[in-house]
Amino acid sequence: MATAHHDGSPGDDEASVRTRDEVDHAPPAPATGDWAPVPGVRWDGPATVLLSCSLSGTVLAAGAAFAALSGHPCSEVLGAPMRTLLQPWSHAQLQHVLRAARNGSASGTTPLRIRHADGSGLEVDTSWSVLTGADANATQVVFVCSVVPEGAVREDVSAWERDRAVRASEARFRAIAEASAEGIWVVSTAAETLYANTRVAAILGVPAEQTGDLLAVLDPWAAAVVSDRPGNGSERGAERSEIAYPHPDGCERRLLVSATPLHAGDGTPEGSLVMISDITDVRRAEQELRTVALEDTLTQLPNRTLLFDRLTHALTTAGHSTAVLLVDLDHFRMLNDSRGHDVGDQLLVGVGARLRAAALGNATVARFGGDEFVIVCEDADEDQGQAVARGLVEALAEPFLIGGAAVHVAASIGVTAAQAGSSCSAADLVRQADTAVHAAKGAGRARVHVFEQTLGEDVEHRYALSADLRAALAAEVLHLEYQPIVDLRTGAVVGMEALARWTHPERGPVPPGSFVTVAEITGLAPELDRWVLRRAVFEMAALREAGAVPPDAYVAVNLSAASLTDAFDFGDLLSWTRSSGLPPTQVVLEITETAIMQNADAAVALLRRLREQGFRVAMDDFGTGYSSLAYLRDLPISALKIDRSFVAGITERRDALAIVASIVELARAVGVAVVAEGVETPQQNALLRRLGVVTAQGWLWSTAVPASALSSGREWLNPIATVTAPTSHAWTPSRPSRDAGVGGALRRLLELHQYGAPLARIAAALNAEGYPTPAGQRWEPSSVARVIAHQIRRYAGPPDTGSTVRRSSGRVEGSHSAGRAATALDMSVVRPSHDTAVDGALRLRSLGQGVEEPGRPG
Repeated sequence: MATAHHDGSPGDDEASVRTRDEVDHAPPAPATGDWAPVPGVRWDGPATVLLSCSLSGTVLAAGAAFAALSGHPCSEVLGAPMRTLLQPWSHAQLQHVLRAARNGSASGTTPLRIRHADGSGLEVDTSWSVLTGADANATQVVFVCSVVPEGAVREDVSAWERDRAVRASEARFRAIAEASAEGIWVVSTAAETLYANTRVAAILGVPAEQTGDLLAVLDPWAAAVVSDRPGNGSERGAERSEIAYPHPDGCERRLLVSATPLHAGDGTPEGSLVMISDITDVRRAEQELRTVALEDTLTQLPNRTLLFDRLTHALTTAGHSTAVLLVDLDHFRMLNDSRGHDVGDQLLVGVGARLRAAALGNATVARFGGDEFVIVCEDADEDQGQAVARGLVEALAEPFLIGGAAVHVAASIGVTAAQAGSSCSAADLVRQADTAVHAAKGAGRARVHVFEQTLGEDVEHRYALSADLRAALAAEVLHLEYQPIVDLRTGAVVGMEALARWTHPERGPVPPGSFVTVAEITGLAPELDRWVLRRAVFEMAALREAGAVPPDAYVAVNLSAASLTDAFDFGDLLSWTRSSGLPPTQVVLEITETAIMQNADAAVALLRRLREQGFRVAMDDFGTGYSSLAYLRDLPISALKIDRSFVAGITERRDALAIVASIVELARAVGVAVVAEGVETPQQNALLRRLGVVTAQGWLWSTAVPASALSSGREWLNPIATVTAPTSHAWTPSRPSRDAGVGGALRRLLELHQYGAPLARIAAALNAEGYPTPAGQRWEPSSVARVIAHQIRRYAGPPDTGSTVRRSSGRVEGSHSAGRAATALDMSVVRPSHDTAVDGALRLRSLGQGVEEPGRPG
């Protein structure tokens, strides 16, 4: 009797099961011929071999003994269809086993005929059992094959050999069961424990000796399921349930229990195979992921995802109206930048807590993002939503104590509501509330605003307009118009302001105030600025070369706040000036006070770089923004442009006249030029000249016209005639006697002032000529300014009795812009008659009139 052996011992082969990964890293298997059994020779290898496959029949694991028995190396067996390892006679038996395993059967027996590599066959007795995994893909069928000696008759196999095979099979299954990470529990038809591996005791937290009565350990539901299986388990098939198990350590565990019926070879029920897995950590991880996905990690409030889920549920299930409030903290970014992000985070946590406490009991308070919160009030209409919003404003009015310091915050709140049965979606309501918030901020912040349909229409209009504007910029269908800037002394054109114009193909001409605002809101402002700058530089160079404007005329272009960043492209601007031939000194960039103050440090740095490259900078609309004199001192600007709102009233309103006079003096004090905007009448022109304004622009000379109109014949080479200017006398300083007294000092001061001398020069001249102040002190620019302001008040005439603008406690109530500037100059803001104001201004500038001494200017 010949025996086939390999390098390892048969006992080792009998117990070894290798995976694909192990095969890939193992030494090559012996050649097939070394293992092929010779026909008619008895097989003396291991009595049993192991093999497992998936429910679809793919080989998952194979013992080395199977490779020796079949003549197929393990590397060829793993991953191959199991049917290719069997003779055609056994294909039907294999399909029967796999079908039974998929239908819930746990074990069984069947004869199989293994196909040897040389084509011969070897019949084996096979016991199979199902190892249930977490899902169908992880479930496998394990085959334990007992070799039938070749030439022997199956019916004559001795009982001893069969018993040995059974014992070996049981040993294999026990080894597999004990190594399993799952608890394996076999229950008889009488609900008695036939087997429980050690993992069952570890999972349940009970001693191993108690596993004999597991029905008493499990909760009543699980016990009922298991004990009920003997009667109808075969009818129910495999079952899987998740149960809560009170662990002896005091914690609740989540267990996944899978029960599969066991049958004998003839189909008789033998009991149930129960697999127990502890999935507590899995469920905890899922809950943590769910929390991260649905909650804001900072405030522990619902996040945007959960908000929309709850709002959608409220809209689809409620038989009543639903109100939505959007809370946006005012100036939160400023607080974040000044106090630090830690303080900002603590403030957001505190705000979330207060909102939650102040909202209705069933309301959802969610953090929408950044400094925005959304409150969903079910069963609340618009009026109730407003009431809740007012309560939230009151709740936020109290300061927050953070780091031992009081932190104040205000909020703008937008309110909207949907009636029961409304077609509004959750996104629609939140968008409406957001629109209302922007309206609240535009109205002054720290207020509640209710959504109106017109607001939504405005938003839709702006959105459509922004899309069209983007396309218009790309297609370059915008054009520029130019308004002349005139020297009031000669009437000569000294510059041109470039103004963007847009004619929409469907809407017609779009007002600049509309599309410029849309550009700023939608982020198109830098692109619009860039387009205007490039076009203005090249067109102005062409107009100068063509003789349509004076050869030394400059071009002025407005820049938005969005362009005052590090992203501003100096290279392109310099390239355009070089390519066009227009010197940088002939390009003036106009920037509003508000734009500068939005990010003052960055703006100052940018403006200084512009000045270093030769470009000039003008502060546009001066007096309507922050009016910060400290920044005016530090800013590298070349000119101040007086806003048209002041110029329009100088011949009728005493406050406007005083403000313009003060701006002119302020400009002289800091050494910058002045340009008046919006001049429309000869009277305004004459009065501006007498106040010392040198350049101006407005409809008095021309509206803005396209470059094509200038190139086609309209020329501004000669002075523009406006009004007859009074004869200008050359200034010849006189030196009155020192004994002229205070009256002489004031006459001398006004004489110097008439000819445009700055405050510092006037003070120096008075000191050099020996004139003391009325208080006997040396003159300073500040004392000169006080005397001039006093004379403006005195000669402007008495206030009208019907004045509605009043001064209280050092603050001016009335016009926002004019009032604030007048207050800074300590002037009474009253409304005189037209003739009185004009006469007062002219008398201030006239010499030879009696000059009354003011009180002590100190």
